[in-house]
Amino acid sequence: MKDTALYEQLLGLKSPWSVKTVDLSLAEQRVVVEVVLKRGQVWADPTDASKRAHIHGWTERQWRHLDTCQFETLINCPTLFSFVARRKRSTLSGMTGGQSQPYSLSLTRSAPI
Repeated sequence: MKDTALYEQLLGLKSPWSVKTVDLSLAEQRVVVEVVLKRGQVWADPTDASKRAHIHGWTERQWRHLDTCQFETLINCPTLFSFVARRKRSTLSGMTGGQSQPYSLSLTRSAPI
């Protein structure tokens, strides 16, 4: 079994995520696992799964994972920076049409806009 396939199994990764590289440093007693996303992956809008989410960016993050035997294990992975969920404005406010707003904002508002 290849080291990338081993870490995919250990981390429980499923498509569209996969392990690109596993770097072992004996001198530093460290394993660095690089996790990547399949190119062209389309994400569903969390407010309406039939629509596409509009991704605005990714940022690279690193996490400390449980040790692999005596080796410190670090995971490098792109994470979602932000995206916009499309949602219609309420006709109660007198406005119609599509409205773009950060998904986090749509979660914090309980009343129609």
